Amino acid sequence: MRFGDVVVNDNNMFDDICSSVRLIELKADDVAIGDIKRVFRHDAYLYIIDETAESVHIFLDDGRYINTVSKRGHARDEYIQLSDVFVDQKTDELKILSRADKKLLSFSVDGSLFKKTVTLSKAFCAMRQYGSKFAGYMGNYSEDMSEPYNVWLLDSELNILDGHQTIEPDTESRLSSDVCVFSSYGDMLMYKPANENAVYSCDDLDQPHYILDFGKQQDNAQIAKTYWFQEMDRYCLVRLLINGQYVTGVYDKIHKEAKYYHNYCYTGKYFLGSWQMLGVDSEAIYCAIDRQDMYDVWTGTNGYVDFAAEYPEQVKNLRMDFPNMQREGNPFLAIYSIRKD
Repeated sequence: MRFGDVVVNDNNMFDDICSSVRLIELKADDVAIGDIKRVFRHDAYLYIIDETAESVHIFLDDGRYINTVSKRGHARDEYIQLSDVFVDQKTDELKILSRADKKLLSFSVDGSLFKKTVTLSKAFCAMRQYGSKFAGYMGNYSEDMSEPYNVWLLDSELNILDGHQTIEPDTESRLSSDVCVFSSYGDMLMYKPANENAVYSCDDLDQPHYILDFGKQQDNAQIAKTYWFQEMDRYCLVRLLINGQYVTGVYDKIHKEAKYYHNYCYTGKYFLGSWQMLGVDSEAIYCAIDRQDMYDVWTGTNGYVDFAAEYPEQVKNLRMDFPNMQREGNPFLAIYSIRKD
């Protein structure tokens, strides 16, 4: 897949590839959301992984608060370390992975009911379910030096099947906590190592499904890291660190060409300027927007930018949809649906 030379353009990425946006006010007066590590969606539920509190906040996709799973401790229904969170599509259960104590805890999808804990045979830092199997990622940690594999496949009962992707000595125990190695597209679970330009299907972890070609920057070893890869119906997206700059590469599968972006404002229905990209799936990108920034746009100015003059329709739409904007509170969540044709 030829992305080509990394030449960053000044367009706003979301203006170019977004078909629509939903701006959601996270309504939870009694819950103060800390630093958000990741956001993902399952059916009508939104899951906010709070890195500060090591908790999972659960909302409906209209912003209504449902529940928080916050159970740090050593008991059977508690975890020492909130390492990863996902939903088992087969059982419709919320799964919480705790690497430090090798636990996988199961809750009802709304987080209200604890179901069971399984002790894992490996200290995985990330897991995903696909088909009737699971995949576990070791985060460059060889727990057993005789089997130094980064990715392990497990059966439906969480028994080890086999290991893949040998950990090289120069990457041993070097874990990048901000890298997401797994992504899903259709029925396929993909694995993208942070230090390779290859993307693998978990159905065949020995042969690359895609080779990503970034042109001369790749040849000159200017790309330090890839943070995630996500295939969509029309696009393939990859997040890069190149020459100290964070860049998102967007490959258009229809036109067989790529563009690179570092601007992520949105000037469609609303003006959305400050963001944190916290999740991506095969249909959308999820961003958190600081409430103070939203309040500044709503009032029309932040003292430096006259939003009401530069973006009058966007400010009007924001005031219409959120007539009682408050300065204090939890962030807003923007869900950018990505064009399919």
